[in-house]
Amino acid sequence: MANEQQSQPLQAVRLLGTTELKYIQIHTNQGRAPIVLWSDIEKQFPGTALAIFAGDGLDFERDYNKQHLDPLQIKSQHPAEIVVQPVDTDGRQAVRYMEMYHNANMTQHKIGHAMIDNVLLNVKAGIRALFDLPHHSIPRMFIVIPEPTPKRTLANIVSRSYRLFFLCECGDSVAAAASAIDGGVSHKMHFAHHDGYEIRTPKAFIQKYGNHMMRLLEAIQKLATVGGAVFPVPAILNASTLPSDIQNMLTSNDDNCLPNIKYIADHLKEVLNSTDDKVDAKHCQVLDGPDLRAVESFLIRKDDNRTLGNLHRILTPDYKIKWVCDQHVEENANVSNMGVLQHAIQSFNGTLDKKRGLVKVRLSSDNAEEFFRMIGKESLIQELDITLDFGPSTDEIRTLRQHMKRSHVSSLSINIDVPGGKHIFLGVRKVGGAAQILKLLELEKVGKPGPFRNLSVKGVPDILEGYEFEQCLAYSLAMDQESFTWERGKSRQRLLQLLDKAPDLSNLRLCSSTLSEGYNMVLELARRSHRLTTIHITTDLQQHAEFGLKAGSIETIAGTVQESGLSTVMRWEHTVERLTVMAIDDHEIWNALETIIIHNHGLARLDLHCPVNRFCSIFEQVRAIAGPNSNLGTLCFHHGESELLTKDLSDPIATTTIKMLPEEERDLGMWTTYSLFGFFPAHDAKPCLLTEEQVLILQDHFQSAKGPIRLQELNLDVSKLSCLGFHYLNLFLDKHNHIRVRLSGVWTENIHKELLSRLGGRLSGFDMTVQISGTDPLAKGATVLFDTLAYIRNTVSIPGARLRFMTDKCNTIDIPNLQNPNSASFDIIQEDEPFDFALTRYFGLLPTKLLCEKGFSDSDVPILQTLIAQYPSRLRYLSLSITGLGKESMEEVEKAVCCLPSDVEIKIEWNGDKDQHSHEATARVYFLVNVAYRTNELDLSNIEHLCDPALILNWPVLRSVSLRNIHGTNYLSTWIQLMVASKRLRVVSLVGLKEFRRVQWSNVLAKINFASLESLQINSSHLPVELLPQLVERIPRAGGCLSRLEVECDETPKKGWFGLKKKPDERIEFQQLVWDRVPNCCVSIAYNWIKEQ
Repeated sequence: MANEQQSQPLQAVRLLGTTELKYIQIHTNQGRAPIVLWSDIEKQFPGTALAIFAGDGLDFERDYNKQHLDPLQIKSQHPAEIVVQPVDTDGRQAVRYMEMYHNANMTQHKIGHAMIDNVLLNVKAGIRALFDLPHHSIPRMFIVIPEPTPKRTLANIVSRSYRLFFLCECGDSVAAAASAIDGGVSHKMHFAHHDGYEIRTPKAFIQKYGNHMMRLLEAIQKLATVGGAVFPVPAILNASTLPSDIQNMLTSNDDNCLPNIKYIADHLKEVLNSTDDKVDAKHCQVLDGPDLRAVESFLIRKDDNRTLGNLHRILTPDYKIKWVCDQHVEENANVSNMGVLQHAIQSFNGTLDKKRGLVKVRLSSDNAEEFFRMIGKESLIQELDITLDFGPSTDEIRTLRQHMKRSHVSSLSINIDVPGGKHIFLGVRKVGGAAQILKLLELEKVGKPGPFRNLSVKGVPDILEGYEFEQCLAYSLAMDQESFTWERGKSRQRLLQLLDKAPDLSNLRLCSSTLSEGYNMVLELARRSHRLTTIHITTDLQQHAEFGLKAGSIETIAGTVQESGLSTVMRWEHTVERLTVMAIDDHEIWNALETIIIHNHGLARLDLHCPVNRFCSIFEQVRAIAGPNSNLGTLCFHHGESELLTKDLSDPIATTTIKMLPEEERDLGMWTTYSLFGFFPAHDAKPCLLTEEQVLILQDHFQSAKGPIRLQELNLDVSKLSCLGFHYLNLFLDKHNHIRVRLSGVWTENIHKELLSRLGGRLSGFDMTVQISGTDPLAKGATVLFDTLAYIRNTVSIPGARLRFMTDKCNTIDIPNLQNPNSASFDIIQEDEPFDFALTRYFGLLPTKLLCEKGFSDSDVPILQTLIAQYPSRLRYLSLSITGLGKESMEEVEKAVCCLPSDVEIKIEWNGDKDQHSHEATARVYFLVNVAYRTNELDLSNIEHLCDPALILNWPVLRSVSLRNIHGTNYLSTWIQLMVASKRLRVVSLVGLKEFRRVQWSNVLAKINFASLESLQINSSHLPVELLPQLVERIPRAGGCLSRLEVECDETPKKGWFGLKKKPDERIEFQQLVWDRVPNCCVSIAYNWIKEQ
């Protein structure tokens, strides 16, 4: 690479502020100096708008007409480097021009070539003007006028004093003067609003710039004469802004001051001719670039203004660079356009409120001074809210103040917010920068008549302590708690001194730790200055109060407080005019609020922030407290953006307005809102249990409504509506067919079916509950549930329709989307309520107590397996019937049961009636034996032959066994004896054992063990009645755990001991004997002909 550079030199290019060099090709043409293309430079720095570094004196090459060459090119500086810089603040329109250029090329196929050529020429002109911006850092239109002397003479003309005046290039006159100099067009201009600048070395200055000024004066003289007519020069060159002595010199002869302009031109010619080095004006080029920027070095400046002559550089809509005064910035330049200003503000990551002219911006040390300079240029900026994330120096704050002086800003809020909370600035014990901020209070602005009026300061520790006030011209002053603390004696003393020197200060905004301390502060400040009219106090808890003052005392108070602040407000008797209470949630506040309403006779407005569903109830409470004689007239409720305003409590129906979205009105309550305010909200969240009387009210309201009808949707529950009321409702809905209806509440089949058929497409919502009653309704009533569900699904097709099935025990099947049954969920409140497997099969959900009994078949086994695998921890009770299952299905069920957690209770039911072959019974026996270690309840019925009970009954988890209608005698006696003698079984049920004889019962009762038994049922016509005393004797005196005893005998009861009850509350002797041992036991004895309990 080095060898290539030596054989073919490359131009080095560097971006200002960096050290990395880029290399581009140098182009040579015969007879011309080597050049580099601007496009080659741009390619080295993609994404950055560039300009030539102004300090190097470089410029783009021009043709004989002084126009930039196309493509743009610069003389090569090899071996020196070329420095380029990012476009400065005044060149932010680069992006706009580039976008215009791009859009023009993109749309070339849509419009004529002539039009696109014109667009491209304008865009290129704008880009060239943009690149010229760094070289136009000083106004080029100026006139040098000799200082006035008692006698007008040309003696000693070279040694005289001269003053330079810049011209405002406003209107088309600038272009006219420019046409004589560098090809512009011509109309009118005036002197800048400035006293002019004294020139250090007049001779050298005129020598360098005399021809430039001559050409300008010649253009002005030509403008003054059009078609032989002579116009007064003030119409062409307004001198009213000049000092009076200069005005007299220019206009002393007569209204036509053309001779005076000619005098200046002749004077300059004489000076030029008197110099040693004479320059031929015909060969003098127009001054531009570095030569023109050097003008500033000849001037004696007595001000700190950044720009010369109080002029501002702008770019006109026809892409010309101008320097104009404050009054013509907005008139002559599109940079002052509001949209362009907004773009400029956004480049600082700020925001602009166009209506107020309010700019909010957060500045860093890198861009703060640049933004400060813009303040004095933009007349559209009226208010400023500045946050500094650094600790500015005294000089930086002084720069802000100096540019504020020339601005139109009347209100400034400045906040020092250093990350980490460390204020390395402005503490008066460290530097004196705070004084520069406070001097704004003494500022008389130049840019807009009148003083700077409003100042707000945040984050400046103890700002008042280090500054001695001479005067304060401001109307208002605001300081946060960090900037001012009343408890600090020195800060308090400074504030009191400021009040003595502030004739117009009427408004203060301060902070206090509590409202009570703030109240005392206001009292002292009011006594010190009777000119104060308003003091606003804010506390740490975001409570605030505005105190209205008159003649040194508090006249009115408008406060915003939390519930905790009401105790303070209670002490401000007779002065509270307006009160806002935030977050009304605690019912204990009503004592304090009642005291405030009753004792503050001047309280005219009360604002309360609370949930929407409490608007109406709190309104009634406040109205009851206020009473008919209260001055409280306005009551307003707020919740977020929602607002309900009553301007006259005595007539809320006529004076209430509401500002809410229709959806936000749901929680108002339809009928309560109507009774209080006389209107229906657009929607109602809660279903209205409609009555016949309410239907008539609806009809009357729509027929005689004075204001707009807000009602858009009715949320109805018509389950209690009479037939006549239902007839009226149908008439109302038919007449007002724009009203949609949402059905809510409890489903009543006959009424709701008819209403659904009438509404059709006007049904906007469906959220109903079907009540299922009876014993085990989700097990026994599944068929009814499915019938209702099928009808509603087929009738209601709106999205979001919701249906619930609820039992008396509040167990719920919730279907949030009727069109998707799989969206259902089971809400089990009482886990002892069983669910039929048909529900599980349909909804694909697993309840806590599942009955796989009636209808459970081989096809249901895979569903059960899948649900157990998906929800292994949900199931708590499983009742499983193996009746009718095939061998393979029982093997799969066995695997599923083994996957359940150990705490799941399992009941196995087997009815042998359906076993047609012996091998089927054998397969079920094997199943029982294999799952016996997990079985808690066993229900066997209609079994021909029992297996060895030792294989099943010895497992410790088994707690309930029921034998019903066992036909065979094989192992039956052993089963029964083991069951009644078990110390683990809690429930034993022996029903219909016809094959069990007298002697066998005697042996069973002799071994029965009541230590663990909770329930015993022996229902057999072959149980001898004589054995009952033996049964009673086996019950321990301590009672044991027995809670239920049911016995059936096969003989006629004996009189007395087993006699019938003579009265309903009379106890028979058998029951009494059992209750003597087990007082709370439920005893039932039955005979083959009658049953007693």
